[in-house]
Amino acid sequence: GGGHGGMHPEMDPLFQAFFGGNGFAFGGGPGVHFRTFHMGGQPRRQQQRQQQQHHAPQEAGFAQLIQLLPLLLLFLFTFFNFGGESSGSALYTLSRDATHPVRRTTDGRGVHYFVKGGFEREIQMRYGSAWIGELETKIENDKLMDLRTRCESDTRDRQRRAKGARREG
Repeated sequence: GGGHGGMHPEMDPLFQAFFGGNGFAFGGGPGVHFRTFHMGGQPRRQQQRQQQQHHAPQEAGFAQLIQLLPLLLLFLFTFFNFGGESSGSALYTLSRDATHPVRRTTDGRGVHYFVKGGFEREIQMRYGSAWIGELETKIENDKLMDLRTRCESDTRDRQRRAKGARREG
């Protein structure tokens, strides 16, 4: 038989598997086509390749769809809430409101927070009891950030008032 244009004979099917034989395009562009040239003749093999390439566009499209499926699922889970929260409200707030009337306290630092009725049962079913500890750590960090923000705001207000008093007096 003839040579394979510098390529190993087992590489050609692998190359076609990655690049679809018909070329590939990202974003619907014109695509990039790869061709391999072979010296010598194997008419039967060329005929088989032509038949495979004829069916390749349908198979390649389906294969690309299958490869994109995990990404599409991730996109859907990111933008749609499949967790079952019907109201779409937060799990907790740091101050009582109409949808979060039940007061709870974190075990670590004693931070008060408010949840919906049935919170504990819902959390147990969805995440397990260990997750409440992680949530309470997040609540404590949120409270700390809230206090820090308030403190910085109060400090700026006091400094502005002090500057204003010095100018006037």
